[in-house]
Amino acid sequence: MTQPNNDIVHVTAIVVDYQPNAMSDTYDDGFESFDATRFRVLSPPDLTGHELNVYSTPDSPPDSPWRAVGRNVAFDIARGDLAAGKTLFEGALSGIKVLP
Repeated sequence: MTQPNNDIVHVTAIVVDYQPNAMSDTYDDGFESFDATRFRVLSPPDLTGHELNVYSTPDSPPDSPWRAVGRNVAFDIARGDLAAGKTLFEGALSGIKVLP
């Protein structure tokens, strides 16, 4: 059965990598930098192994889920945002939290 792209999927993933200042944009009046977090999906089963690279603002605290390399996290995301090669920003994930 094909899933609609706007369905919300509850994902459990492991934080594989965190890179501060991984990307920047330059504007006429300055610039903005973004950190990058790479996740590997653990569940749901049809997405296991899928990797996501998500850019976030660099002001997250050191104990943030975005920086929790080696830890499992959970979040919700639209199925359509899981397409391979898609550039994602932190707003694509909702309710991200580190799992115990």
